[in-house]
Amino acid sequence: MEKRKKNVWKALVVSAALVLAATTASWLGSPAEAQAAAPKLSKKSVSVKEGKTVTLTVKNPAGKVTWKSGNPKVVKVQKQSGSKKSKATLKGMKKGTATVTAQMGKKKLKAKVTVKHVHKWKGYATCTKPDTCRTCGAKRGVALGHSFTAATCLKPATCQRCGAKSGGLGAHAWDANEICSVCNTLNMPRLLQMEITNAAAGTTDRVRVGMVNLGRQEYRLASQSGPFPGVLKTNGKTYRVYLLGEDGWLSTVYGNALSDELCFAIESFDQNDFFTITFDATLTFEIGYYNQHTSAFDKYSVTVTPSGCTFTKKK
Repeated sequence: MEKRKKNVWKALVVSAALVLAATTASWLGSPAEAQAAAPKLSKKSVSVKEGKTVTLTVKNPAGKVTWKSGNPKVVKVQKQSGSKKSKATLKGMKKGTATVTAQMGKKKLKAKVTVKHVHKWKGYATCTKPDTCRTCGAKRGVALGHSFTAATCLKPATCQRCGAKSGGLGAHAWDANEICSVCNTLNMPRLLQMEITNAAAGTTDRVRVGMVNLGRQEYRLASQSGPFPGVLKTNGKTYRVYLLGEDGWLSTVYGNALSDELCFAIESFDQNDFFTITFDATLTFEIGYYNQHTSAFDKYSVTVTPSGCTFTKKK
């Protein structure tokens, strides 16, 4: 009987000890459980590309969470969501780093957010510049270089990509008739080669002007019938003179393609008007050459000096 009472008391003591231990553990909590219950961020550091977003979360939030970026120009808090605003959507604005803070009362949790640059290429290179990033100016590729067209007598060389000009006008494209196939200009220096020679005879000086039609073009003097007038300047005086052919006054209006040479003799018939023609003489007259592209005569004013011949096209 005595032994039975001792066993009962022993069982009661053990039971009480177990109940007391369980109650104490429930009231104090284990260290692991206490640490798990504390608020913390899902990540303490995170990276994101420019223009993209990333999400941070507060686990076990102790009240409503307020999110704040230390540099909104680098990282922007775009949206807050979830229970107690525990989630934040962060957007990378430009290259750099910023600290993002999640605050609950006096409790603050911080994370470092790194924004990585994303090139925004223009997508093309120019003649002088490679492709360029619109935001940072980085380069890729090489400049294309100009692609110039051939210069013509009407237009200088032009880049087919950017329109830049290079140099001046190009050379004429002369055809077999000494006419430019691009601008229809007659090759006057080629068609007319002139010089003044002193052919004095008797008491009257003469100046002979030799005109060689190397292009075998049809030519026409300005007047429709002879004699054909010209102007001679020599020794400071001006004389109105006439153009003569080998056999007297010119009687034809034009020469044909078979005519290679035409000579003019210029003289004064006034016996009281004696003058000496020297090599400073200048002769001017008008002549037309037939443009086979336009089927019309192009008219020119011609000036002949001992040093050469110049031409001015008349409108």
